Amino acid sequence: MFHFKVLLLMLGVLGLSFAHIVEEPEEDPDPETDPETDPETEPETDPETDPETDPESEPETDPENEPESEPESEPQSTTRTPPTSTTPKNCNIYDRNYEWALQDCVCRCFQNGCLMKIENDQRISDGKTPLVPVSEDLCRSFINKKCSVGFPVVAEFPIPAPCGCNRLPGSIATERFYSLCHLLKYSSENTKPFLTYSYCWPI
Repeated sequence: MFHFKVLLLMLGVLGLSFAHIVEEPEEDPDPETDPETDPETEPETDPETDPETDPESEPETDPENEPESEPESEPQSTTRTPPTSTTPKNCNIYDRNYEWALQDCVCRCFQNGCLMKIENDQRISDGKTPLVPVSEDLCRSFINKKCSVGFPVVAEFPIPAPCGCNRLPGSIATERFYSLCHLLKYSSENTKPFLTYSYCWPI
């Protein structure tokens, strides 16, 4: 009987110790949480849009061939020389007493009446039309407005004495013109009569 009680006691102790032994379940390790790696957000770099703006190249315009302008009636060159053998000797070429006449319906200014008479006589002897004496105002209405380039001429102009005194000897200026038309136009417009003229070769 005693042995039976001892046996029960031992079984009870074993039961209690067994009840206290609790197998704690092994805690599963927390799943490794990868650090949240934010996707690298590359900075949005606007593409460099430097539009290649070629400088507007102005179209090369060929220089327009401008029509040849009519040369002015002014003389190309002027030289002063003493009186030549071509100047009339029967008249005082330095006597400024202007006369006006139409030469082939074109106005012409003369230094004086004596020189105009010599020119008229020469024209008649050469079979040309005579001069028509007119007033200055009427003569100026017959001055050519435009002259085309023709055969150049060289004319002699009387230059007054340095003192400006009328009839006193001065000098002779030789001037070159593009044509006889330019000579007559220049002479009449400027009241600058010429003594003689002659044709010359173009330069």
